[in-house]
Amino acid sequence: MRLSFKFKPRLSHKKLKIIKELTWHISKLYNTVNYATLNSSCMIY
Repeated sequence: MRLSFKFKPRLSHKKLKIIKELTWHISKLYNTVNYATLNSSCMIY
């Protein structure tokens, strides 16, 4: 499925910096939880 409309908001430099920082922390948390889940002996559903 191809996107027909790409949303490009006009953000200030400060807002863009905050979004990038939050994205980095969210991906770090996701990777940490994913790694812990894969290496645990129990299955989480």
